[in-house]
Amino acid sequence: MWGTDVSYSCPAGGGRALSDLRAKGVKTISIDPRFVPDAAKADVWLPIRPGTDVALMLCWTKYIMEKDLYDHEFVMRWTNLPYLVNVKTKLLVRAADLGMGDAKTYVVWDKKTNSPKPIAYPWDDALDPALDGAFTWKGVEYKTGWRLLLERCEPWTLEKAVEVCWLDPKKIEEAIKLYVENNGGIANGVASDMTESASQVPLGCMGLDSIMGRINKPGVTMTQKGGGSSPP
Repeated sequence: MWGTDVSYSCPAGGGRALSDLRAKGVKTISIDPRFVPDAAKADVWLPIRPGTDVALMLCWTKYIMEKDLYDHEFVMRWTNLPYLVNVKTKLLVRAADLGMGDAKTYVVWDKKTNSPKPIAYPWDDALDPALDGAFTWKGVEYKTGWRLLLERCEPWTLEKAVEVCWLDPKKIEEAIKLYVENNGGIANGVASDMTESASQVPLGCMGLDSIMGRINKPGVTMTQKGGGSSPP
């Protein structure tokens, strides 16, 4: 629960549901500067310095990527992280950019041919895309989305997050491990989801859940429900 506390905001609905889940053994993490009821009941509470949420998310992302804790198959097949990005323009490369197809098809670096190749959505078994790498093709430099994400996270060590977010490094690591080892997802609150100045927070939540493959699976928060209903 990242910046949300359903025991306050929705006691009869979400608060009761969360209480029932805890009684069944579901573990929770509360990331909130306030010692709210859900923080009091959480397995790990991170009283984060207000306004430093994205810094902590980058720390989590770096930790998960570097320690090889992410969902390999999901990242390769269902995220844009294997796609090539033009280092100069910062835009994902389209097949049309390289004269290899249309503007709707993205490009990967194929390890079989050691060259850029368009990849049909969602996957092409004939290709062997590189997840991490920097490449030059006809004088233009490209990097994979994965490499650029890792570079963006590079400064955000546990020690740096401790300094900026005012947290205990052991608690940060405990929270990451709890998140990684259990099939769950991140729920963030209205303050970050609907406040313009905090728009990077829900994107960071989705990024973490995506590299963990926590999409449309039982028990996760980022899922769809039939019949036109809102996600649970």
